[in-house]
Amino acid sequence: RDTRAAGVAWLFAPLLGLGVDGRWSRLYETFGEDPLVVETLARGMIRGIQQDSKDGGIPSLAAACGKHFIGYSMPNGGHDRAPSWIPRRHLYEYFVRPWKNILLSEDKPWTIMEDYTEIDGVPTVANHELLSY
Repeated sequence: RDTRAAGVAWLFAPLLGLGVDGRWSRLYETFGEDPLVVETLARGMIRGIQQDSKDGGIPSLAAACGKHFIGYSMPNGGHDRAPSWIPRRHLYEYFVRPWKNILLSEDKPWTIMEDYTEIDGVPTVANHELLSY
């Protein structure tokens, strides 16, 4: 409600990354290291943010923004915005799972924020394999 009262219709949340490295300075933004927990809590947050007042809840009706696509939450050395090294199997088994399940559901966020990094030397925003998976 505070966001709408301020005239802003967009929230930069939820973070769909996994909290796996305690050194990462943004760990507090995550829902933890379990992909199912991340997906479940993010889905509820998205519903709450994008909720219409017609269904009797607290009116929000702002755009949720899933962030940061993808692998941003596991930077080398725990430094924010550092490149990520994630084994391919771990990337697809753990990191992609919450994203794919949410983006293919009716609870998808209205916007997505890309990350500022690269995975295995390829900038995420230019990674055709990840973007088309």
